[in-house]
Formats: sequence, structure tokens, C-alpha cells
Amino acid sequence: MNMKTLILVVICIILTGTLITGCDSDRKQVMNAEQKVKEAKNDLAAILQEQRDEAHKLQMKKEWEAYKKECEIVILSNDNQIAELENNIITDEKVNNDDYIARIEELKIENELLKQSIRNYAIESDVSAWEAFKIEVNNDMKSLAEAFKDLSINNTN
Repeated sequence: MNMKTLILVVICIILTGTLITGCDSDRKQVMNAEQKVKEAKNDLAAILQEQRDEAHKLQMKKEWEAYKKECEIVILSNDNQIAELENNIITDEKVNNDDYIARIEELKIENELLKQSIRNYAIESDVSAWEAFKIEVNNDMKSLAEAFKDLSINNTN
């Protein structure tokens, strides 16, 4: 081989090595870019989930505030009914008996427990816990309403 051929072969080897190395570098850049896109998608998904969670919490807080106001109105009405019943003890001799007074005291206690339950409730992100709480409070309010009704019916007889 002559020197020109040898130089040409060496130049070809160097160029081939450069091309292979350059392609490998491009592959790494593509892989890095793909990884960055994947990470960006994951970050976006996490941000969107946080936004959904915040929106859900805000919605539950609004529901809670509305529900709490409704309950407070019912509780205030119960307080007024209890005051009327206690006034009946003073003004009406036929209702001035121990059983009637004890039933009014029971209503007071139940209404106070309902107040505490509403006052102490902490909003949870768990929808099933929130629903269970509403069912329990609604049942308690319904039970109290029935007790007031029963006391009024028995009182008139």
C-alpha cells in the first residue's frame, strides 16, 4: 500500500468513527429529550390532580357551609320550641308534671348534642365520611322533630 492509500484509509476510519460517535450522541439527545417530555407530562398530571383536589375541597367546603347554615336554623328553631315548651310548664298547670319536664330536658340534651356535632365537625376530603356525617345528622334532626311532635300531641291530649 502506498502512503496515499494509507492516509485515505485512516481518514475514512476517522470519519466513520466521528459519524458513529455523532449518531450515538444524537440518540442520547433524543433519549434525554424523550425523558424530559415524560417528566414534564408527569409534572403536568400532578399539577392537574392538585387542582382537581383543591376544587373538590372548595366544593366540599361550600357544601359544608350551606349545610351548616341549614342545621343551625333547625337547631335555633328547636331552641325556640324548647323555650315555648318550658313556658307552657309555667303557664299551663296540666303540663306541669315530672314526665313532661323530663322529656323537655331530653330534648334540650339531644339538641345540644346536635349543636356540638355540627360545631365540632371537621371537613374531610373523604366523600363517604361526609355523606355518613350528613345522614347521621339528618337522622338526629328527624328524630328530634318527631320527639317535638310527639310531645306536642301528647300535651294536647
